[in-house]
Amino acid sequence: MRYGYARVSTDEQSLARQRSALALVGCDQVVEEVESGVKARRRLDGLLERLHDGDELIVSELDRLGRSTGEAVLLMDELIKRGVQLRVLALPSSTSRRTTVG
Repeated sequence: MRYGYARVSTDEQSLARQRSALALVGCDQVVEEVESGVKARRRLDGLLERLHDGDELIVSELDRLGRSTGEAVLLMDELIKRGVQLRVLALPSSTSRRTTVG
């Protein structure tokens, strides 16, 4: 199953761009969260618990997943070990590349 995850930090920010990007790649389900990356991300944690071998987690940008690069790398490692693919639609150094991990 393809899961999308979208997050903004405040109510004043919009999820529209992330929603559009996730819709374009055909996510079966999208989990949205309005929460600072510094605070607990309950919806992301719940989604991570549901992911199984063969599932795909899609985010618009890598920084939606972790508070830091190190945290994102640890999460990627965990997903790989569980057989979950991670797809990041846009990387900071590129506007057109897509990366799949796992």
